[in-house]
Amino acid sequence: MELTPEQREGFAQRSAERSERIVSQYLPAEAMSLLLESGEATLLGNFDTAPVRYLQRWWRPTEEGWEPLDSGAGPQLDGDAERWACAERAVAKALAGRR
Repeated sequence: MELTPEQREGFAQRSAERSERIVSQYLPAEAMSLLLESGEATLLGNFDTAPVRYLQRWWRPTEEGWEPLDSGAGPQLDGDAERWACAERAVAKALAGRR
């Protein structure tokens, strides 16, 4: 059964509203852990205060849970994430060359 254009638009609208609600409030630590385990969220690096990318937004850990960061932080953190990934690949390559 195929959805009508109106049904698809309605689903898209509700999904966007849900995403906006999520990114405007804290997420519990347990919820973020599940999102990281499932691959829906991505940790910037392997350190205690590393931010997480989820729903095209960066989040930082706090005592209350995970706080969404201002969207202005996104470009800087995206660059940091790319540099971190490059560094991890370089280390893995160097370690593989030692074997």
